[in-house]
Amino acid sequence: MFDRAEPGFQHADLDILKEWDLLDRAAALTQPDLAMIEEMERLLADASLWNALVVDRRMGFRLKAQFRQCYEPAYDHESLLKILQVALQEIAAQLDRVQPHAVLGLNAVTLYDYLYYLMARQRGIPYMQLKLTRVQNYVSWFTDPFELSPHIAAVFRRYLTAADGGARDAAAQEEARVFLAAAKGKQLVYEGAICRSGFKPAKRSTEVTRFKRVCNWVPRFVQALQVSDRHYPTLAYSLLQMRLMRPLRRRFQFFCFDIDNVNAFTAMHAGRYAIYPLNTEPEVALLAFGRPYRNQIETVRNLATALPVGWKLVVKEHPNAYGYRSTAYYRKLKQIPNVLLAGPQADTGRLIEFSGLVALVYGTIGLEAIIKKKPLLIFCKAPFGVFSSNMVRHNENPWRLGHDIRSLLDDYQYDETQVIAYLAAHIRASIRVNLFTGLLAKAGRQTGETGKPLSEQYACLAAYTRQRVGEEIARLATSCEDGHAQG
Repeated sequence: MFDRAEPGFQHADLDILKEWDLLDRAAALTQPDLAMIEEMERLLADASLWNALVVDRRMGFRLKAQFRQCYEPAYDHESLLKILQVALQEIAAQLDRVQPHAVLGLNAVTLYDYLYYLMARQRGIPYMQLKLTRVQNYVSWFTDPFELSPHIAAVFRRYLTAADGGARDAAAQEEARVFLAAAKGKQLVYEGAICRSGFKPAKRSTEVTRFKRVCNWVPRFVQALQVSDRHYPTLAYSLLQMRLMRPLRRRFQFFCFDIDNVNAFTAMHAGRYAIYPLNTEPEVALLAFGRPYRNQIETVRNLATALPVGWKLVVKEHPNAYGYRSTAYYRKLKQIPNVLLAGPQADTGRLIEFSGLVALVYGTIGLEAIIKKKPLLIFCKAPFGVFSSNMVRHNENPWRLGHDIRSLLDDYQYDETQVIAYLAAHIRASIRVNLFTGLLAKAGRQTGETGKPLSEQYACLAAYTRQRVGEEIARLATSCEDGHAQG
């Protein structure tokens, strides 16, 4: 479809790597070249190239994991090594041929994205990812896949140490103040977030109607069952899972959650509970940003037993995971003595407002907690790590989890200057476009106001991209000069 709509896509002047070709080449290998893989592993200096494989959910999980909890691997070990070998060879060869001035992409959520990142870093080529800032509809070219990008961190530090640096800086800080004032009393919504619908169990008559509708459409999708790409489900399979099986699972799981009345619970336990929001699985938040914390049950168990002994831990289900996890998953969480489960429909804003602590691996709830003046404990190198340790604490050593929690609770001190600087830095160093709902035309997402037609948004993003590439080339050149001077 894309090839027909964009006939110039495979133009002779474009150097294109196609995943399906790489997979075919990998399948044709008799065995992986372990010596070559180990040599590249040492050259790319990432400790282990398992990191590249783990971030790609299609490598680690079967197709069914898109629709329900399933940890069955998509490939065996030897097949993964063959795919890794071919990807290493082809990407390295392409970079040799093209000699790019920069490597651009979205989040490093595939094996190939991650290898481009490693190889660009090793060769001194600017590497940038276009990412949502979670501040309205601002997007920015990040140079670090895991932490706050240096160009934003630099503006953040400048705002904390110097007065306004001109009209644009003053405007950004004023916009940050307006955003902060509005965000204090409501849940954060940003462009690109999936729109949330109701979470009440559907009535039986509705399920029957949906089932009949699916059955009527099945014959039209029979041909779609014969596909060769193992990474993408057929439309018929997607409809079966999303329109029938997931709603049925929701009917059973509705009774797994403990907190029926959020207002009553928060009034009774105000200040004596922590909240931990579950991440969806398998997703980049756990596979990339929170690699050591992919097992959320054990993360919850460790967190629950590191809290002050009289506290509860409220585990909040993610709206997009409702009907995805198994009831056994919830039963294991409920077996932890001081853990209570809050359903996806629970008022997250109120739970945060009356909590004594918010803990998470990665997610926008972290920014919401900071804005609502709550101590925030993070388990990974989230962007919030730039805040002072008496506002946000990064637990790097599991043995010190209890000490970090107690220290954060005792020493917590809200500093609005840091919050304004954080928001203003994202606004100042980013560009305002509707990336998901405009440029990528994704349906079912929250949108934002830009005041510009789509063509102008494209032009603004192109100009911003040129600016950021120039900045990164200059930054890398300066780093090299500093390194030579120190040597």
